[in-house]
Amino acid sequence: MEKTITSNPILLIGKIPPPIGGVTIHVQRLLEKLKTNYEGNFHFKTLNKKNLLLSFLFILKYSYFHIHTSNVYLRLYYVLLGKIFGSKCIITIHGDIGRYNSKLKNKLDVFVLKCATYPILLNENSLQKALRLNKNSVLISSFIPPNMNKEFMSDDLKENIVQFKSIYKNVFCTNAYNFSKDKNDSEIYGIFEIINYFTDNQDKGLIFSDPSGAYLTEFRKRNIKTPKNILHITGDHSFFKVLNLSDFSIRNTSTDGDSISVKESLFLNKITFCTDVVSRPKGVFLYKRGDLKNTIHNFFNNSISQPHNNLVVDGSVQIIELYKNIK
Repeated sequence: MEKTITSNPILLIGKIPPPIGGVTIHVQRLLEKLKTNYEGNFHFKTLNKKNLLLSFLFILKYSYFHIHTSNVYLRLYYVLLGKIFGSKCIITIHGDIGRYNSKLKNKLDVFVLKCATYPILLNENSLQKALRLNKNSVLISSFIPPNMNKEFMSDDLKENIVQFKSIYKNVFCTNAYNFSKDKNDSEIYGIFEIINYFTDNQDKGLIFSDPSGAYLTEFRKRNIKTPKNILHITGDHSFFKVLNLSDFSIRNTSTDGDSISVKESLFLNKITFCTDVVSRPKGVFLYKRGDLKNTIHNFFNNSISQPHNNLVVDGSVQIIELYKNIK
């Protein structure tokens, strides 16, 4: 791809792995794309306590900055800094609008959307809500294709997965970056429902990517022992490579934004099962949360037809266009 010619210098603020998560991976891949495809000046500052206190010094040097965080209070902080110092604030809302169980947090997000120069939303439902608050709101996918050479998986783990696949004809995968609950006190990633399904259907295999080890700790607390058809992996590894070695993927969340793992699954042409809690890309098998068992059963009994896939868009291209055309 040819470099984009632009004169707008951009400051990016966020985190890159570790820890591994949807936001940190997105930021890491965006930075890699900017290095090769953006012909303007850009600088990255890690979102930590020290830089948080010094942020006003950084922002003073830039007319444009782009903030990536799931923390509503940090979003508010940076939007206000932009207003105070006259810098244009681009903010990616990594999550669904109105998802908090706190009225205060939801109201703060509304305020952030009104004050940001360019809010970036990750799904159609959130975009429509945002446009009522800020006409500059744009829809840009969080998906940025990874550089396979930089995706890490140890030789031992790869060997374990290959051996696991030799035992099970149908291998599914799912992931969770942490153990967390939504505003209704429901487990966001829906892992326990998935574990129950594969415990009852041991003719199928499941690779469970749990990089933080949070679910391993939770399983021990609850004295849950997974059967041999569930390969539970923790520590540093690329879920993209796990997907590449699997046949199916499951996104059983109770809330979401624009899941990178769903886009990665479609990018790799994997059969992808997703809850319908947010608008999802074409090509996935949609189901109601709690109906995973029937959906998989209907798939294997040819009761549901394969949806038409669509081209998975590289979000970095749209972000660079936005940077280039900021007024």
